[in-house]
Parts: sequence; structure tokens; C-alpha cells
Amino acid sequence: MGDGHVFICHASEDRGRAELVCDSLAEEGIRCWIAPRDVRAGQRYAAAILEAIERCDVFLVVFSAHADSSPHVSNEIESAASNGKPILLVRTDSTDPGANHQIRLFLGSHQWFDASQGELAEHTQRIAADARRLLEGDQAEAPAAPSSRPAPPPEPPPAPVPAPPTAQVPPSRRSIGIEIGATKIRGCVLDIGDGGGEPAPVAQYFEPVRPPASVRTVLEQAKSIVQTIVDENFQDGEPVGIGVAVPGQVDVRAGTLKFGPNLFGARNVPFKPFLSREFPGIPVRVDNEIRCATRCELHLGTGREFEHFVCIFLGTGVGSGTVIDRRIYFGNNFCAGEVGHIKIATSGAPCACGQIGCLETFVKAQAIVARAEAKAIDWESRELATVLNESQEPLDPMRVAAAIDEGDAAAREVAREVAEDLGLGIASYLNLVNPAAVILGGGLMTGFFFHMIDDITGSVEGNALAEVAHTPIVQSAHSDDGISIGAALLFHPDDEWPH
Repeated sequence: MGDGHVFICHASEDRGRAELVCDSLAEEGIRCWIAPRDVRAGQRYAAAILEAIERCDVFLVVFSAHADSSPHVSNEIESAASNGKPILLVRTDSTDPGANHQIRLFLGSHQWFDASQGELAEHTQRIAADARRLLEGDQAEAPAAPSSRPAPPPEPPPAPVPAPPTAQVPPSRRSIGIEIGATKIRGCVLDIGDGGGEPAPVAQYFEPVRPPASVRTVLEQAKSIVQTIVDENFQDGEPVGIGVAVPGQVDVRAGTLKFGPNLFGARNVPFKPFLSREFPGIPVRVDNEIRCATRCELHLGTGREFEHFVCIFLGTGVGSGTVIDRRIYFGNNFCAGEVGHIKIATSGAPCACGQIGCLETFVKAQAIVARAEAKAIDWESRELATVLNESQEPLDPMRVAAAIDEGDAAAREVAREVAEDLGLGIASYLNLVNPAAVILGGGLMTGFFFHMIDDITGSVEGNALAEVAHTPIVQSAHSDDGISIGAALLFHPDDEWPH
């Protein structure tokens, strides 16, 4: 595969159509590639596809009802859009690309060609002409979208050619960080400096999540808070980038939340493609929320003192991040750090991930509330006094922590039970990773750290190998704002981002 080549994406049922298009392009002198051609011996198929998408100059989709229902086609379109590739979608039957929500998000600023009338062979010369136009970077004569799809707004007049990134941004080198949470969206502006000084927060923004929770509303809310930050802080220049921290498994290469069990079970949310389209010219990076919190500790918090450490944050869910040799560890599929899904039991409440016995189900915020409610009922049945059942208002973690402050024995039992389970998970982490320190953070730890730390330490010492059992366990310096600041730090000059 050399310069000026086209990658052809298709569903397996459309192989013949894809080969017809490829042969027609070849006759016009255009290099093209259809998976699984040229896959090297021993190379994984998925890796070959990603490599081909990264190296191609134009991404062509043979679109049909089969492609419309194919997750592989959706994922490949997503990867191409995330890599900024020009996309040419060739519609080969009556299926409307605009009706597919996942695909429509990536085609808003790209063209698609209607070849559904007559034989596909009748359209191949025009398809080749459009592909060549995209290869040459001239999209001025690209065909308009069919009437079944609203026409895009007219393009603004061309702007002056921007200066290189180092001259384009203000001297302060400010970046934007966005935390996408189950109950809130938090944003910040961070002066990341040039590596010679410590980054400094400039502004903070907070917005409760508005129901109903859906992919579209979350994307629109993220866009809204970014727009507000840009309007109020970047009148004289663009930010270095927009970092987005999301809860769940992230494809950092594509900038997509693949699965957010604690974000209404959201799947395949295209944060990077969506925000890149809404804020053209500004780089966008997306990472797991607790890896972002870990990044904050690495550059600004307690983690500055250690070469190797792990962060564990407790809140709506439980997540973690690992630092090895002062670098964030991502894992093979960018899923490293899912400590909340370590199994500590063979029974219990079902986890949001669909499994049973996950650590998260025993120590997250709702688990603490459930334990406290059960404890209040138990103590009341035994005619024992506890402030946990004195109020008619629903319990929450803050009330449980306040009850411990008041010396309530039932609330203290709740904290001890949670600490013992959390210690089991930490012990497993220490046995596997052997870090120099464990940093605990998140909203829960703000109220519970000092109530739990002795019991957590005791549980760790009773369950971890002797060589790691005395690893320091310390409190996060940025439990409240660490995730959004860590998202902005995705553009820190000393932070490695290989994706």
C-alpha cells in the first residue's frame, strides 16, 4: 500500500460489489485495498484493518442493508472518521445511511454517493472520479447528498491558513478538560505550560446531567459546555486541545466510549468524532475517567512522589489507573485498570457489567447505601438505637459518613464491612502490580477515607503477600476535580499519548 490509495470497507455479503468497485478504481489507476488482502502471516485481522485505515488516503464504504446492520462496518467507519480520513459512502440499495444513528454521526461532514438505481457497474466511473477528487484534496465538486437527507449548511468562507500549533495557541498553552459523569458534566481550563513549570487550573465549570439520559443528550451537553468554555476563555486563540474523560471502556485510538456500564449502559458513543466535527481544527483526545484522575495525580498530586503507583477511585462505580515508570499503562485493548470488576465473591447483587461478585457491587456508593439500609432494619428489629433510621429521608453516603462522625455504631459497622471488601480488591492489585503506593480518591473517599483507612489496611495486610502487604495507602489530593483536570492533562507536554 503506497501513497494515494483507497481502503474499501464492506459487509461480508457485499464482497462481490466491493471487488467490482476495486477493479474499477484499479482500471482508473487508483490503488485500493480490500480486507483481508495483504494480511501478513501472523498478523491479527483486526490489527491489519486498523493499520490499513490509518495508512489509507480515502475511506470508501460499500453501503447496503447488510452494511447497515454490521457492527464491523460501523466500527471501521468510526475509526476512519477518528483518523480524519475523507469518507466516500457508496449506497448500493434503498437503505438510508442517514437513518443509522451510529453511522450518521460520522458522515455529517463527508459525502455519500447514491448508486442504488440500476446496476452498480453503471456508476463505477463516477465513483472513481469522486475517489480521485478526494485523493487530490479537491472536494469542491463533490455530489450533493440525496434529497432524503437534509443538505448541510453552506460552508463559511475559507479562513486564513493557521500558523503551526506552537504559534497558534496563546503563550499560556491552555487546554480544556471535560469529565462526563453519570450525574454531572464538569469542565476546566488548564494552563499546561511548556513542561518547565507546574500546570495551573484557570477556570472550573459544572453542569448537572439533564434527563433523559441518552447518547444524543450526553454528546450535546458535552458540546454545550465546551462551547461555553471556548467562548469565555479563548477569544484570542484556540486551546491546545479538548480532553474528555468518560466512565467505562474506551477505544482511545478512535476516541469512543465502547461501553459505559455506569453511564446508562451506553455503547459506542463517538465523543472524538462528534466533538472534532463541532470544533474543527482543535485536537480531541478521549480516555477513561480514572486514568485521567491518575494522570492528575501523576503531574499535580500525590503521585509526583512515586515512579510506580495505582489510583483507585470510588463513586458511582469503582475504577483505577496504573502508572509504571511515570507512564500511564493502557493495556492491550485500553482496558487496564478495571479493578471494580475483580471478583471477590461467587454471589451477590448483579453488577452493571452483567457479572456477579464484582468488587464494585460491594463498595460503590449505592452499595454503601444498601448496606446502611439493611443495617438500620437489622438494628431496629433488635431494638438497638441508630441514627440511620431516625430520618424519613432516603439514606445517602454523606448521611452514613455523618452518622459515623456522631459516633453511631451501626454506621461504623457499615464502614468496616466496606473497608474489608475494598481491602480484598487492593490486596489482589498489590499482588499483581507491586506498586510503590496506592492512592484512594473519588467522592466517597472525601467523607470515608479516615473512617475506613485502618480497616482497609488491616484487610490488605491479611490478604496480600507479605512483601507487598505494607504498601502505603494514601488519600488523593484531587478527589473532586481530578478527573476533569486529568482530561486537560491529556495534552501535557510530558504525558505520553501514543494513540
